Amino acid sequence: MISYNATISEEDRLIFEILNLLENIYKINMGIICPIVWGEKSKEIYEKRNKFGSTLNRTTPEQVLELLDGKKMWRTVLNHTRFPLNNDKKVPGLYDVRFLLRVFLSLIHAGSEVSVKLRHLFR
Repeated sequence: MISYNATISEEDRLIFEILNLLENIYKINMGIICPIVWGEKSKEIYEKRNKFGSTLNRTTPEQVLELLDGKKMWRTVLNHTRFPLNNDKKVPGLYDVRFLLRVFLSLIHAGSEVSVKLRHLFR
């Protein structure tokens, strides 16, 4: 996932499709690497997970959110409805919203820290 940047670039879209294929066609449980982290910073996170195990070195929602670039996120929000994903006239440097939705879902699943915090917030 170090090479993956969660964007709409051709390379990133191919990586996303491979992950999707592994999970949906071959029924590989991607939960073992969730929450999924990406980019250069993911190397350190995955090395720590491998060294200490996911119990001792759990990736927090905050660590995942820190991987997002605020300006790129804003441009993605502004532009995501202006073109279909298969359009050749893509705006470069936008996040792939399909991946972001999966990341956000993995952060708020039942029993997660974020889920518990949201439950207390809306009581």
